[in-house]
Amino acid sequence: VTMQTNRFAAMHSGGAQQMLSWHAAAVSAARYTVAGTQLFARWGTALDGGPCTLLVQSQAAAPANMPNPCTDYTATAGNFAHLDALLIAAATPINLLPVGYDNVNKRLNTIILTDAGGTNTRLAVTFIQPLATATASDPIAPVGLNTTQMYRQFLRLGVEKFSFGYVVNNQLQPAASLNDALGSGNTITGIYTLPAALVFNAATNPTGPIRSGALALFTPL
Repeated sequence: VTMQTNRFAAMHSGGAQQMLSWHAAAVSAARYTVAGTQLFARWGTALDGGPCTLLVQSQAAAPANMPNPCTDYTATAGNFAHLDALLIAAATPINLLPVGYDNVNKRLNTIILTDAGGTNTRLAVTFIQPLATATASDPIAPVGLNTTQMYRQFLRLGVEKFSFGYVVNNQLQPAASLNDALGSGNTITGIYTLPAALVFNAATNPTGPIRSGALALFTPL
């Protein structure tokens, strides 16, 4: 009975756990410190070319329409940072992903970017979204669920509501703003604005990688 219960629970939270594991690895990479110094503080800033994409070792380039890959500790273009083989010095790479998450069937998209809404906050943003030809109820690779189902799984797992939500036009809208937790009148909302180059628009930016309606996990760095 316990095993059946565990399997049933996994079916109702597995997709969200997969996305959370990937996102946690991305955040760990972006925050990685050596001797108290953050190694990758340039990621997502103008110093490193703006928004950048985190990859796994088996990827030779970023997916179509995504920003250029984030660089490794050398900050040299072409020296890519990989979540499963992160070079933090001229030494053995470290693997921040759970076993198997470099598999093509488990890869997710994470962009390191700087909030364009004036806070200058660096963010790790992991997102899923249906293809342009899909309907809202179609399952989305690699999690096999639609965004509504994933949203419910995050709630079921007790994920902080100001750390995930939907992309609405050009903003990351959390499931609950920080105001809800901190009290009315607080000016911190937890809403972040995506750089214009990242936002899909059929007429003005057809190669923008993030569409309105995407479900995202976002963590300030």
